[in-house]
Amino acid sequence: MEDFSIARVECQSSLPDGSFFMTLDRLMAGAEPRCVINYWDLDTYTREKPRRRAVGYGYVEHRLCLLRESRIPGLLDEIAGCDGAHYLVEFEMGFNSCSYRWWGPAPMGYRPLVEFANDLLQVAGIRAHRIPIDSESTR
Repeated sequence: MEDFSIARVECQSSLPDGSFFMTLDRLMAGAEPRCVINYWDLDTYTREKPRRRAVGYGYVEHRLCLLRESRIPGLLDEIAGCDGAHYLVEFEMGFNSCSYRWWGPAPMGYRPLVEFANDLLQVAGIRAHRIPIDSESTR
């Protein structure tokens, strides 16, 4: 079996040092599958190797199970903006995939996605970035 990406998290910000890109990959070498988080600061994406952090396969499966059990809205009200940040969280599981993109703080319905992404950032030891959630929103 080949290595493959399970999840991707991206933030593109108009603020300096606000943009990043992260993948969660499953590595199939050896007897047991294992996972690794790759993180790039987008200002250095083309010049540097990613920061890498190994993470237990069981832990990743637990986090994905929590997401599978979540109710996440498929379509939200339209929103747009110029300054600030927009976010992307994507998942691929075999031939199945889904992606969520939003601008500004995440709508409340996206809380499971934000918790997943922020948890990966924390596990990877990245303290400079956190994805905000709009606690005032009813979206």
